[in-house]
Amino acid sequence: MEYSDDILSRIQAALIDFHAATHTNGRKRTWSVIARELYNSAIDSLDSDDDGQSGDPYKALAEALRRFAAGSQTPSKERLDALCSYLKSKSFLTDADLRPAEVGSPLVHALTAFFGGDEERNALAVVAGRFAASRKLPSGRTELSVVTVRNAGVRVPIVEDKLYSLPAAPQSVTRDALARVLKRLGGSEQRYDGWLFHKKGQTCLVVQDSLRGEPAIYTVLDRKVAAGDIPAVILLVKSRDFGAPAPGYEKGRMSLVPDDASTREMAFSKIKERIWEYRQEGDPDAQ
Repeated sequence: MEYSDDILSRIQAALIDFHAATHTNGRKRTWSVIARELYNSAIDSLDSDDDGQSGDPYKALAEALRRFAAGSQTPSKERLDALCSYLKSKSFLTDADLRPAEVGSPLVHALTAFFGGDEERNALAVVAGRFAASRKLPSGRTELSVVTVRNAGVRVPIVEDKLYSLPAAPQSVTRDALARVLKRLGGSEQRYDGWLFHKKGQTCLVVQDSLRGEPAIYTVLDRKVAAGDIPAVILLVKSRDFGAPAPGYEKGRMSLVPDDASTREMAFSKIKERIWEYRQEGDPDAQ
């Protein structure tokens, strides 16, 4: 398979998570230990001659993993294939993570043309990081959303929203903790990919369901930067929470705020109930 930038970012984040979450005798496992496990799990596909002169077949692989986690080097396709299989076997990566975002979407190109402009982008205090929010559904289940925003340099920031439906609220939103909840208690996971746009003081996240391709618009109502021990906060609403997809998609589902005062009050109270309050959990690839 081909590894696009967004897929590489997810693999890198999963590797960092795995390294941070797995321990031996209370300490993080070394890259050499992880390299040995990876090599043994993919012995038929990995070349063992990378560091033959030193007699340690894992040394070069361990260094490649460390550099990939640090963002200074991308492993070969052979190693990436083996790494993906290994992380999937450890529940730190899924098939959905390896599906690329639809970069050719006409919607995205149109929005880029409309919002585009380096001045607007530079004026935006880029909301980069990993943010989590949850809410209790009437059914008793917990809906958890983990939004990751990565600064893509000269391009618009890349957004990923992982939406979980869980039988109980998780104690932690780290990747390994969520993998354990899904494995032990069950649940479902959806992924939405997209981009962050900013124009005239308004920030929007435009995403698409990674499976069905249906777009949604997240409107940022407010954002607060981190201060001391207080994490950054983002308040936003999602178009799909109101049965209102992006313009041009299933118009019969869209609902309008009525003119009647009492009905308007009820409508706005529903909007308040559907505001997501996200708190920053870390850097995009730190958790």
